[in-house]
Amino acid sequence: MVRAVASFKPTSSKEVDQILTSFRDTVFLPAHLPASTRNLIYKKSKQPRLLRSDEPLTAAIGSELHPLRPLDRKAQPPMAHSVSRLLSLMREPGDWDNMVPFLTELRIADRTLKPAQLEKLIRCAFLAGRWDVAFLAAQQAKKTGVSLSDLGVVLQLLWTARWGAVNTGWQAEATATALRRAEDIVDLLQQTPQSRSGAGSGRKGNLITSTDPRARPEVAGVLLELAAVKAMKYSESTKDPNNTDADADADADADGKVQTYSNRLHGVWRRLPDRWDEKYQTVRSWHEANTNLQTWVPVWSGLKLSRRVLSAGKRNTAATAATAAAEEGEQDILQRVQGIVERSKAVMAELAPPGSAESRLGMRILQDAEALNA
Repeated sequence: MVRAVASFKPTSSKEVDQILTSFRDTVFLPAHLPASTRNLIYKKSKQPRLLRSDEPLTAAIGSELHPLRPLDRKAQPPMAHSVSRLLSLMREPGDWDNMVPFLTELRIADRTLKPAQLEKLIRCAFLAGRWDVAFLAAQQAKKTGVSLSDLGVVLQLLWTARWGAVNTGWQAEATATALRRAEDIVDLLQQTPQSRSGAGSGRKGNLITSTDPRARPEVAGVLLELAAVKAMKYSESTKDPNNTDADADADADADGKVQTYSNRLHGVWRRLPDRWDEKYQTVRSWHEANTNLQTWVPVWSGLKLSRRVLSAGKRNTAATAATAAAEEGEQDILQRVQGIVERSKAVMAELAPPGSAESRLGMRILQDAEALNA
């Protein structure tokens, strides 16, 4: 018996239900059939057998018995348009219960979403209150095809995890949740590579190269910022009214995460090519500036906040050549990242259309970080 094809729950949108049914009938069901049976329903020369049979031919798929009927591949729903409509219309949290089964069936049918589509999926899931679905799809990459080998996909997961804290004004529970989610994403990155090594993957076997998301400062910077916010605002020492400001700062990194992620950021920075930031010297459009702000503001903010947390703990530590070199390297990183942020901010001020929701996002991220670092 052929393995069952997924069934989809009714959603809040009739159009979504229609799209899912269309995919199930014309794409997913045929993908579960043996090749000989697929030939029977797709090849025009063999389709008359289905039409003139006194008793309809059927195929058992899981526990269901499906009548076979002629199909035209051209009648299948257009992939890009249909996926875009699905993501735009799935506004209720319950609608997203269908997403992992949908992605799994796409994978079986030898279809997967492109990185840009996955990025939109993550944003839409977050806005519908179902970030967990996007993460679950990444966890089940072998089934769903949601690979974390693409930096943009990884950053969308991290940005939306971070945004959950930003939206609450960095409340304690939301900040802790955002940090835990970001750590879960990075833990997932450390597991077995989810795509074949080779051109464009950033991986050569188990060797991590500078294009691998695991070796990118944009990723490490989000972890650093979240850990620094949590330490600065909510560590036990900062909540103790008997502690002086200096004592509270010095003990804020009690779990060592700020130091760990600071070290990680410095480590991945050393993997970058010498002139990696040349492409950021000229920002040509407000779209580019907006993306730069979303990408680099968390890194900039994380560097500045972590310096406040960690510098207090070093006040009573004797300076050495090693610590001086580390501080010099950190200053270089901060200056480069700050340069990207300042150039992008200037372009946004000059070119961004007033009232654009998209342009407001980059500027809101920056303004929030500036307030956090004031």
